[in-house]
Amino acid sequence: MNSKFEITQYISYLNNKLKQKFKPLDNGCWEWTKEKDQWGYGVLHIYANGKRLKRISASKASWIIQNNKDVPLGMVVCHKCDNRSCVNPQHLFLGTFKDNMQDCKRKGRLSSKKISRKNPFRTYETDEERFLAKVTKVKKANGCWEWISSRDRSGYGVFLYNKKVIPAHRISWQFFIGEIPKNKIICHKCDNRLCVNPKHLFVGTHKENAVDCSKKSRNISQTNPEKIPKGEKHGNAQSSNKIILEIFKKSSNFSLNELSKIYQLRKNYIKDILTGRTWNSITGLPKYIANSKNKKKEEWLVIATKLAKNNNGKLPKGLREKGFIGLEACIKKYPFFFNHLK
Repeated sequence: MNSKFEITQYISYLNNKLKQKFKPLDNGCWEWTKEKDQWGYGVLHIYANGKRLKRISASKASWIIQNNKDVPLGMVVCHKCDNRSCVNPQHLFLGTFKDNMQDCKRKGRLSSKKISRKNPFRTYETDEERFLAKVTKVKKANGCWEWISSRDRSGYGVFLYNKKVIPAHRISWQFFIGEIPKNKIICHKCDNRLCVNPKHLFVGTHKENAVDCSKKSRNISQTNPEKIPKGEKHGNAQSSNKIILEIFKKSSNFSLNELSKIYQLRKNYIKDILTGRTWNSITGLPKYIANSKNKKKEEWLVIATKLAKNNNGKLPKGLREKGFIGLEACIKKYPFFFNHLK
């Protein structure tokens, strides 16, 4: 696609696409009316057999159509009219990157604020001074130091230090508190990701951070539970909600081996369904707990009640086989406690 031969075979395609997406202006410019990139230049996409093959600027496509050849290597398409969305080939010319920058500088287009280019870049004596320049001067009422510079996609501030991009709150700890212990992370007390106030930070592990997040109800399962895919919508789902409910209903009359043959699923997979380890959002079973043998009889009664509710008022057969070993032992020890379920 990048060679001269490959781009020229799409000239008629580009010509048809170009005609549909611009409107003539009084000053002679052909204004691009469709998709534009972040700098305001028009964008065209070349498709073939339902797949996108190349993304190309509209002005470059216009030059290629007019000259019936690809743009030479090391050259760029420049605008005489200084209108980035113009695709009129009469307003375009070829030049090097250096030519384009010199033309841009000559016409005062290097910045939307022309005064800023006349001022020299500010220099800082220390990294701490450069860091504090990126913190809002007006501190929040809650004491947060709001980061006003670059951020990562998670919403945390980032700072360039020793030629590496590092989270700003970690740099704040290093500058004002000290070194971060190995295998530790820096957490926020104030729950403000943009805060870099060292008094609002503390050292912890990933587990401690997750527990703190859960206690403050900031976990996605607590704030937006509807966003968590469950059942057949989960990416790792191997079956459908309908089949899982069928397995659950038939579990009182069929063994694991029989269910495994009927539904072509592994025995362990079916066992996890029937014990609440998986698919408990569909079956309604309580969440599986590994140390289930240590449960109190009252806790087992709650679980047994839910099991019986989904099994026509009776406990399913083969509790040990289905993973409820602790429940089976509890029934043998306190049979009177579970009599009303039978």
